This record gives sequence, structure tokens and C-alpha cells, in this order.
Amino acid sequence: MAGQAALRAGAGLVTVASPKSVQPIIASSMPELMTVPLAETAEGSIANQSVSGILTGYTVAGIGPGMTTVPETSALA
Repeated sequence: MAGQAALRAGAGLVTVASPKSVQPIIASSMPELMTVPLAETAEGSIANQSVSGILTGYTVAGIGPGMTTVPETSALA
């Protein structure tokens, strides 16, 4: 939903980084979004090691929509 909102707000190119298991769902539901699959924890949330360097090359980042309470993932915010 955050990616869709960014497109509607006028962003020219939107990339959504998500856990590897949900990336195909996002990519097929909104083909106009770029997607990046990230490594995930056993619970299915974003793993800490997958975030290293992901923010390079982007102008704006939205972090948090849909975040979990899994300690490894919540430490990112």
C-alpha cells in the first residue's frame, strides 16, 4: 500500500523492498512497482543482514509500514 501511495503522490519510480516470500505477491499485484526481495527471519519478517546497503541509490525512503514486533526486524527502525 505504501508503494501504491507513493505512485499516486507523483513519485516517478517506486521500489518496494520486502521479505522474499511476499515479493512475488507485490510484484504481481502492481507491476508498475519495482521490487527488491530481502532475506527474512524464521517468522517471515525482514532480516537485519538484508538491509545493509539497501538504502544507497534512492532519494527517499519510507520505513515502517507493516513492520513487525519481531526483535530482529524492529531493531531496524
